[in-house]
Amino acid sequence: MRYTKDNWKWGVEPFFPHDVVHHAIVVTAVFVVFMVVVFWLPSVFMLPEEPADPMNTPAHIKPEWYFLPMYQGLKLFPSDIFGEWGKMLGVMAQGVAAVLLILLPFIDRSPERNPLKRMVFFAGGIIVILFIFVLGFCGKYDETSTRAVAVLIAAAVFVAVMAWALWFRRRLA
Repeated sequence: MRYTKDNWKWGVEPFFPHDVVHHAIVVTAVFVVFMVVVFWLPSVFMLPEEPADPMNTPAHIKPEWYFLPMYQGLKLFPSDIFGEWGKMLGVMAQGVAAVLLILLPFIDRSPERNPLKRMVFFAGGIIVILFIFVLGFCGKYDETSTRAVAVLIAAAVFVAVMAWALWFRRRLA
């Protein structure tokens, strides 16, 4: 059935095709303006900067906020203590953490869904979140000996609580 003014009883135009076409035209116009700015006028919204020097990285360079915990986690294994394996240990620790996160549903096979009745994993999750915030905070600001010690203590507490949680879980099973 084709809608016309004679057979349309509510006195308004239907959503399709009138509003759909109108929205498509507006979205296309915004997309065209965006593409013009991106491809032909990229310097309009950028501040002038010095060209990058690949041989000289400034010390004040920090990653984006969502990479700060991983950035600081790599610093937990310094090369002056662990030698040439320091960076490799940092990458491997983050890989192990990612694998444990993927395997967590298979490790915790409890039929209970209430997190307040599963205190081991609930406490472990809270500690992981706090550990990530501490690492992010320490990664954002310049390191001092106090912050480095705080991060190492937080890492030790994290490892101890996770080991306790796995031990406690095995005792319950």
